[in-house]
Amino acid sequence: TFAIYNHAATGNFTPLPAAGGLGHSLMLTSWMAKVPIDSLITYGMTGKVDSAVAESGMVEQITEINKKAGVPEDTIFVTVESYPDNQTRVVVNRLLMEGAIQNIKGDIPGYLTVVASNALRMWFSTHLPRWIPWPIRIGLVFQGIAIFVLALIGIGVFLWRHNWRDSLAALFMIGSFGYCVVTLSFLHTEARYTIPFRLFLLLFAAYGLV
Repeated sequence: TFAIYNHAATGNFTPLPAAGGLGHSLMLTSWMAKVPIDSLITYGMTGKVDSAVAESGMVEQITEINKKAGVPEDTIFVTVESYPDNQTRVVVNRLLMEGAIQNIKGDIPGYLTVVASNALRMWFSTHLPRWIPWPIRIGLVFQGIAIFVLALIGIGVFLWRHNWRDSLAALFMIGSFGYCVVTLSFLHTEARYTIPFRLFLLLFAAYGLV
């Protein structure tokens, strides 16, 4: 629906914001192999540049892009709303896309590692607030991994025991997992993006456990 609207309104057939979005996400992903996620979250939420961000070279790259776009050098690139108008957003999105592709070409193994990590961590929260006691944080991460593994077992057992032609609803649920991995793992992603599908994950985890 968003893609059709964007095509009718702007001539740009995309489900993403027509004036930008993809470049911002890909740029963030291209730095995830070099900068700890906690540091990237802090930068994106507050603009604070800690030692990990400062030493990575990311700030210099974003500063140069902001200069070319004619906006303040310290503009936080993470969201399109940081930029004043659609014309600027289109320019910034293009520059971020070009910069992100350069980063990825310079470290393809690192980027593929991030993609593989995204495919797993999008199904449960792996980065929890520091104020939560570490035993609870470890327990929550373990719970997420256990549910994920049980769901894979449940899917395997289900497909082994059932004729897929009689189980289109279940195949739709399984297909939704693949859809999320294919469309989200190559970009910056968060566990909240898969919330609508996680009931299916719990369903198969319960089936696998039984």
